[in-house]
Amino acid sequence: MAREVDLRTGAEADRKPILVDDRPIVTRERGAKATAWWVVLTLVNASFAIIAAVVPLRRILADGDVNTWWNYTANEWLINYGDGAVRRGLGGEILRRLPLDSDRTAVTVVVAGLAVLVPLLFAVLVQLVIRSRRTGWPLLLWGIPGGFLLGTWQIAWLPISDTQVLFATRKEYAFAAVLLALAIALRLTARVMLLAVIFGLVMGAGALVHEALVLPFAVAGSALVIFAQRNGLRLRTLAAIWLPVIAAVVVAVALPDPDSTSIQRQWSALDEQTRSWLGGEIGWPMRWLGLDLPYAVKATAATMADRDMLLPWLALCLFSVGWTLAALRLVDTSGRAFRASLAVSAGVTVAVLPLVALGIDWGRFAVVVATCTAIACLGRQLHDPPESRAAGNGAGPIVLAAVLVGLLALIGVPEAGPPLGGLRGDAPASD
Repeated sequence: MAREVDLRTGAEADRKPILVDDRPIVTRERGAKATAWWVVLTLVNASFAIIAAVVPLRRILADGDVNTWWNYTANEWLINYGDGAVRRGLGGEILRRLPLDSDRTAVTVVVAGLAVLVPLLFAVLVQLVIRSRRTGWPLLLWGIPGGFLLGTWQIAWLPISDTQVLFATRKEYAFAAVLLALAIALRLTARVMLLAVIFGLVMGAGALVHEALVLPFAVAGSALVIFAQRNGLRLRTLAAIWLPVIAAVVVAVALPDPDSTSIQRQWSALDEQTRSWLGGEIGWPMRWLGLDLPYAVKATAATMADRDMLLPWLALCLFSVGWTLAALRLVDTSGRAFRASLAVSAGVTVAVLPLVALGIDWGRFAVVVATCTAIACLGRQLHDPPESRAAGNGAGPIVLAAVLVGLLALIGVPEAGPPLGGLRGDAPASD
């Protein structure tokens, strides 16, 4: 009889060793249930993405000869270089140069495209985390108050002026698309430096589209790059992001503020059909650029002094960011993950302070903080942190997500006006 060898000592053994397979036994029935469960999670994720895309898309495309829903944000997109370079004019100038029949068509195509693209990219990111971490808790991040899903779902039955439903048509959707693309790309390739360079250049151009909005998204992108570098922080990758961003912000701020004549020329640079579609009058976004800094700060401070606006918006800021941190805590219950979430949310909050000082859209800025934090921390989960562990799974993620999203869909999230109405028309324009 052939003699066996003791695997521990190398000596010959007198009997055959006993091999024990300690791997969990997966029965066919158990495997089928697990597969069915992940299919359900995928379907719920896809359903949220479809709702988040279709609802605003129907409203964006439904306007007839006059834009009655997203007139303000269409004006914001169409700030242009009709009388020379001005802050936030690059986006409108690019739209005017597109080979389409009118500026109206150009801005509609771009905004509608972003309204579909952003929920799709967010769904891909959520699905990657569900698959990587084997948990359904990332679905809760669809429920961020005023975010990609709820910020559009509320359109169906709440007054538009009292809710955060314009989020899908604002410029932050363009920044969110770039940030989401970075998070997904960092999962697909290890070329972190190349992605950092590309992201920095795109964000630099973005500073000429909106010099203040670029900051929180650049902070979130920097966090994604740090999380993707397993061998530690490399300052050169952060420099690749921030050097073009800072340079472009300085250029944008140094551009002269347009006077009334310059604003009129910007407006006249748009074709007649588009001006008629926008109501025939110069919109607030173009006029806002002509206001000096002291006036903007004074107007914001005066508005925030009204307790009817200040307290609800402070509560919303805490609720929206708190929701995000709680959901991320369920995705990964480790202490290191929670500290990372706090650090990202703090960094993004600091980055939006210039907007808070100069604009009254506090609900909108709270949503920016929450969504940037969610994207960056979900991206962290794709790089397999060894200490990562999710909360208990089961039916909890789907039940909780469905119930809370359903309830929050009935709550109006304020954007640029009191949550319960009043003070409309005469309020300072949003920044």
